Amino acid sequence: MRLDERKRRVLQAIVEDYIATAEPVGSRTIARKYQLGVSPATIRNEMADLEDLGLIEQPHTSAGRVPSDKGYRFYVDWLMADRQLTQSEQDLIHAAFEARIGKLHSLINNTARLLSDATKYTALVLGPRRDKAIFQHLSIVPLRDGQALIMLVTDNGMVENRIITVPPDVEMEALERISVIVNHYLRGQTIDQLSRGTIRALETELSQYKQILDETLELVHAPKSGDRDDRVVVGGQLNILEQPEFRDFDKVRAVLSALQQDTVIEKLLTHGDRSFQITIGVEHGMPELADCSLVKATYSVDGRPLGTIGVLGPKRMQYDRVAAIVKFVSAQLNDALDKFLGD
Repeated sequence: MRLDERKRRVLQAIVEDYIATAEPVGSRTIARKYQLGVSPATIRNEMADLEDLGLIEQPHTSAGRVPSDKGYRFYVDWLMADRQLTQSEQDLIHAAFEARIGKLHSLINNTARLLSDATKYTALVLGPRRDKAIFQHLSIVPLRDGQALIMLVTDNGMVENRIITVPPDVEMEALERISVIVNHYLRGQTIDQLSRGTIRALETELSQYKQILDETLELVHAPKSGDRDDRVVVGGQLNILEQPEFRDFDKVRAVLSALQQDTVIEKLLTHGDRSFQITIGVEHGMPELADCSLVKATYSVDGRPLGTIGVLGPKRMQYDRVAAIVKFVSAQLNDALDKFLGD
């Protein structure tokens, strides 16, 4: 869609004023605040054309106009400035990633909290997929009283462990040999690619340690029982209540209900194939989130995408600022993961 310069400036004024005030925007407001050099009557004519194009709409019987989903999309694609964070904002975010994190899940949780605090909207983070993780190392460490700790490490930083009882006929010294053999067969494979042939070879070579091997393979194949999907982390869920659009009980109930469902969040964050993306209103394909926009970015290690971070807010969100924050946090998370996995 092509708009002449005046229509672009009028649309930009409507979007930015509505983002700032949450009030429908009239021609006199635009003439007074934005110095376009034309009369309110001329602005009204331009607004009528923008409405005919579906870029703005009139809520109820208000004299003012608000952006439509189509209008927000045009603004994001063609009118929004590429904002840079201030040095103090960058320093605050950078400092948050400088703290030493002992577990990947803690890093993901901290990222969600940081995003929600920085934007005052709701943060969504999707952690690495377990089944796509590459097996890196497994250790079986003897403990006292006939027990041992199995510890599994993958290339994306996931660490899982389980305490097992070692059968009386198994010497503790044998545990190191079992670890060496399991590592030999599994290292470099993704968890979802472990073949029956590999497993049969392990079962043949470690037939005398069947109980320990079964416990080991169970840990490799299955996440910890009873856990919810800890790939999905939500931060600042109740920030949505601070937005004027969600003072309507039915609207906020629909959004909060969606945020309780891991499958909905995962679908939202995996929709599309771009490393950075803004989706607006009906573009999500989810009626319960039709009043929301999402700014999201992938994060990666060594060029391999691991997951997605995002900020969910009203369609009247500060797109330029949120986009700048999400891009910067994504870059900081990439660096933090490089250090985390390199330790």
